[in-house]
Amino acid sequence: MKKINILRKAGFLLFFFFFSHLAMAQAVGDYKSAGTGNWTSLSSWLYYDGSVWATPSSAVGYPGEKTTPLTKTVTILATNTITVSAALSVSIGDLYVEGKLVLMNNFTLKTRTPFPNLIINDGTIYFAKNAEFTLPSGANISISITDSTTQGLQMVDPNDNTACTGQTGISIGNKKFSMCQGTGTAGTFGQVNEAAASGIAVANAEQTQICAGSYVKLIGSKIGNATVTNIKWLQFAGPTTVVMPATPQSLPSEVTVGPLSAGTYTFEFSFVIANKTFSDNITISVNPVSVAGTVSANQSICSGTAATVSLTGNVGAIQWQQSSDGSTGWTDIPGATSASYMTSNLTATTYYHAVVKSGDCSSVTTSSVTVNVNPASVAGTISADQSICSGTAATISLTGTVGTVQWQQSADGTSNWTNVTGGSGGTSNNYTTPNLTANVFYRAVVTSGLCSSATSLRIKVTVLPINTVSLSSVAGTDSRKQYVSIHRLLLLRIRQREQPVHLSLVYQLV
Repeated sequence: MKKINILRKAGFLLFFFFFSHLAMAQAVGDYKSAGTGNWTSLSSWLYYDGSVWATPSSAVGYPGEKTTPLTKTVTILATNTITVSAALSVSIGDLYVEGKLVLMNNFTLKTRTPFPNLIINDGTIYFAKNAEFTLPSGANISISITDSTTQGLQMVDPNDNTACTGQTGISIGNKKFSMCQGTGTAGTFGQVNEAAASGIAVANAEQTQICAGSYVKLIGSKIGNATVTNIKWLQFAGPTTVVMPATPQSLPSEVTVGPLSAGTYTFEFSFVIANKTFSDNITISVNPVSVAGTVSANQSICSGTAATVSLTGNVGAIQWQQSSDGSTGWTDIPGATSASYMTSNLTATTYYHAVVKSGDCSSVTTSSVTVNVNPASVAGTISADQSICSGTAATISLTGTVGTVQWQQSADGTSNWTNVTGGSGGTSNNYTTPNLTANVFYRAVVTSGLCSSATSLRIKVTVLPINTVSLSSVAGTDSRKQYVSIHRLLLLRIRQREQPVHLSLVYQLV
């Protein structure tokens, strides 16, 4: 009878030893198969409630379905077959397979304390194509079989060559044994079932990805029951030379190495059986420490347009985040994972920063970038045309503007517009012209931040000339009659011109 034990402790540690299934005392929470059926069918099981074995109620559930009561030992008896039809993840104690466990889909034993153990005692676990059985790191697997061709780990159809892809397998942590030596497997079902008389070295580690400056525990074990000697851990490759501690000469053989620099290290675990060396390698990827880098400067844009923010000098993967106030409410931006990010069209000021993470290293965050959003320029409403006397000033105004104001003037209202000179308030909403002697057209150009300028309508300030009437008195004429005549003449001139008249009276006294 072949006796096999596979042990995992914080890595993947494997041992084979002679095993005998000792009768265990019954405990509340134990299950055993009642016949052939599906794992999730209550009629497939008997449940021990502390006094009798009985079909479990829906409140108790199938093994591992409920956390209260907690499932303890589960046994599939020698004459029974239990099938896992749909993907299933359960929390149970030890699982004894004395009959058959048929995995038509993925089956996972959850991590719990103590770790669940898998014990195959003249039983068989059948794997359908691509079905995987996963145990948590720290679990034990013990196999005791008399026929390695029908017991232990087997395929449902061993003649189905299309299934030989390395997908179907049993895993403990990150070490996998598959029905064939497919990509990523540590060994085959055949090696497991036939390993009692041979030796297989297995190298593993608590972590296969760490951050620069960290330490890692290497764990070496074996498959097979032969006595081993000259156990060694050596550095096989790496960017720096690691001082290897003394290797423990008992299995599992654990050593802790470091601190390691950024790069890829390979360590070799080996031992000797009957003058033959068996070895296995483990690769450790060491990520450089995360570096946030430098973000681009603050910027301003016009409402309804986009901005581009960028990052240089970073080490690690990038995830841009945004916030409306720059201090709270930071959220990931989907798909924003490159060094340069173009925002959506913005209508409000928004803050951005990047979270940078190198592998398993802690993430770091950049300083924030402010994208100030200016409202679109609005020219507003300009005051009406007006007329003034020559030599006087006009006041024009603008209301409803958005942006800064610059008044402009033109002699003809169509060309040669120039910024106003003279007067007061040339960049405010109210502008007082200098004293004018000719007609002038005015308009305002309004600019909000970096937005395109908006120009108001134009207005015309008409400058009216001053008319001069010179009257002289006649010597010897009655002054009162002269006054009446002058008054009548003045009224006539006003009516004729409808313009301001400047009256100049010259009297000659006699």
